[in-house]
Amino acid sequence: MAMGERVSAHCGTPQEKALLSDTIIELPNDYLKWLNAPEDQDTLARIRQSVDKGTPFGAMKWVDEKGT
Repeated sequence: MAMGERVSAHCGTPQEKALLSDTIIELPNDYLKWLNAPEDQDTLARIRQSVDKGTPFGAMKWVDEKGT
C-alpha cells in the first residue's frame, strides 16, 4: 500500500470512509492481510480481558510501564 493511500479505499461505506485519514507512513504491501488475519485464542483472551477491564493491551513491559 503506497504512502498516503487510504486504507478506507478498500472497505466500508462512504460515511465510514470519510472518518479515516490518509496514512502518514508507508504501509507494507500485505497490510490488509495482516490486519484481517485471525488471532489465536490466547491473544483473543488477552484482548477481551483488556477491553473488559479497561486496561492497556500489548507487550507486558509496555503494559507495566503504562500502569492500570
